[in-house]
Amino acid sequence: MKDRSPEDKSKVIRGGIVRLLGIGLILLPLADIFLTVLYPRSGKGRLSMVISKWIWRLFRLIANLPFWRFFGRASGSNAPILSYCGPVLLVVIVFTWIVLQIVGFACIYWTELGSELQSSDGGTPFNFVTALYYSGYVYTTLGVGDLIPQTSYLRLLTIVEASLGFSIFTLTITYLLAVYSALNQRNVFALSLHHRTLSKGDAAELIARMGAGNDFSDARTDIGDIARNLLTLLESHHAYPIVHYFHFQASSYSLARIIWLSMDTVTLIETALHPQKYRALINSTVVAELADGGQHLLTELSLSFLPRRSLSKCRQPEETLRQRYYQAIERLRQENIETVTDIEAGADHYIAVRRCWEPYAMGIASYMGYRWSDVAPSESKLVREMGRAFSSSAMKY
Repeated sequence: MKDRSPEDKSKVIRGGIVRLLGIGLILLPLADIFLTVLYPRSGKGRLSMVISKWIWRLFRLIANLPFWRFFGRASGSNAPILSYCGPVLLVVIVFTWIVLQIVGFACIYWTELGSELQSSDGGTPFNFVTALYYSGYVYTTLGVGDLIPQTSYLRLLTIVEASLGFSIFTLTITYLLAVYSALNQRNVFALSLHHRTLSKGDAAELIARMGAGNDFSDARTDIGDIARNLLTLLESHHAYPIVHYFHFQASSYSLARIIWLSMDTVTLIETALHPQKYRALINSTVVAELADGGQHLLTELSLSFLPRRSLSKCRQPEETLRQRYYQAIERLRQENIETVTDIEAGADHYIAVRRCWEPYAMGIASYMGYRWSDVAPSESKLVREMGRAFSSSAMKY
């Protein structure tokens, strides 16, 4: 048996490297599909998560370009183009899964062209495009085209690729339906909170209507409903984190608005209501579920996709929060709801509790392209009123 020439050895080595590359390109999307579609609770679909973050950054960059003004469109935060990110992201992720697998199988076929994989017309081309053409034909289950595998190994590989292609297309459809189902649930929850406040986006208004006429008999049901919806949102984040990259121009649909209303509601319940009169409500399991579930959601979101730097300066001035608390107390008293007797101590307690979740909520709003004035309109109105009052006082002097 003759030894192989250096050229043959080099060709065998190159072929082996190309095959290994092909296997890697096949396994990478398979692992991501498994973790994203079949085992979504793992939250470790790295490929899709990386794609999501970079596509979102690209859309934010495009949204901030000044040339949109020439077309009469807003730029920067909440620009209309951000609304297209979610659907585009789904297409890019699915396209990446499919292309990587087709290219991976093409790498394997490329090394077999002319020997184990031959043209039915003779004269088999040896270029990569031919291998890519054959792989795409097989993956989309259209057949084998005009190239015919000559060995059992390649025939079996062809069957494997066709089976994978059919399975991936089926799983992709299932995944898309699940994502839009989770998105619909989030939107219904957001609208429910929005309309419970008479479109004011104010947690004080929500509590005042829960206990209208000093009657909190149905409040536990309402709070429990909000808490369960919030936990559903938490699970949808684990299962389909791509949902959070769906941006709607109306801030009432935003994740930040949902978090702001939920967390401010439970914070006001704990700090503004009379502790003896409403002790049963304040210490109830539904209030604890809402408070702990909301904080859990914020922690998970911050760890998974929120940049650390976005939390650095996300907080309202203490005076704004204090005035916000006074405003909430006044609204509750309009419904004959008894509040804490020591207003200043209650305000201090409100500020301390709020500092635990406020940076996360404001950070999410900023990262997802919303102005805080749109997410929390009641606070923004208060800030404007304080600014006008300060200006009037300054003019007197």
